[in-house]
Amino acid sequence: MIMINSPIQFHPIHGEHIKLSRNNTIAKRVDSFCKGICFSNRTIQIREKVYVRLLNKSVQWTGFLRLGVTTCDPNTHRTSSSLPRHACPDLTCRPGLLFLFKNKIK
Repeated sequence: MIMINSPIQFHPIHGEHIKLSRNNTIAKRVDSFCKGICFSNRTIQIREKVYVRLLNKSVQWTGFLRLGVTTCDPNTHRTSSSLPRHACPDLTCRPGLLFLFKNKIK
């Protein structure tokens, strides 16, 4: 069981085009524009501050970074291949998901 006050890391269930490193604290898209969904490894508490730092951006792609919260447990997907290809609209049409931030990456 993961303790509530433990540091946030990325969940081991993630999109097929994501590679995790540095003890699951860095997620990097390794291919394509789809299959890039990530989750946190634990529940984010009410009023807990979460910081996201972009370390790099690809010159191959233009698009959006979307951050959201969900009441859905990533473990219900069981494998990375069972995740949808895209966050929008594949996840946004499901109950329990709210996108908080959408920003065009230039």
